[in-house]
Amino acid sequence: ALDSYLYGASLGSAEAAYAAAGISLSGRAPRLPNQQMQSLLEAAARTIPEAGITLAYFYCDEGHSGTDDPCANPEKALQALKDIAQLSPKTALVELGNAYASDDIVIPDTSRALACYLEAQSKGATGLESAIAELKSQGAAVHSSIHCL
Repeated sequence: ALDSYLYGASLGSAEAAYAAAGISLSGRAPRLPNQQMQSLLEAAARTIPEAGITLAYFYCDEGHSGTDDPCANPEKALQALKDIAQLSPKTALVELGNAYASDDIVIPDTSRALACYLEAQSKGATGLESAIAELKSQGAAVHSSIHCL
């Protein structure tokens, strides 16, 4: 399967590129070199929002999820999340809110996380009520000067 996905990726298929990186990262196929996985994810992220999210976290953990190490490349990770806002604003805003609410990628910024979640809600995202309430209980407040992007 990996060879088929890589062939499809070589022909320009974003879906095949994402599938190749995904199957390699999952352990169901041989692990590709990090640079190759990064290239596949970068190609896929141009049109597939989920690939952009995967790319953002790949920039942090280089495909070794579950570690407590700090994000290896927080600037690129944050930019990847911002870039998917072009493709899927609702998805991107939720993921950016998650990034700002935790310390996985950047220093936590509860007010910015709140702004992201509220903006995502305005675009139709659901299920954010408890996250919004949690941020408000931590002292996050709505400020007209603080925006998600």
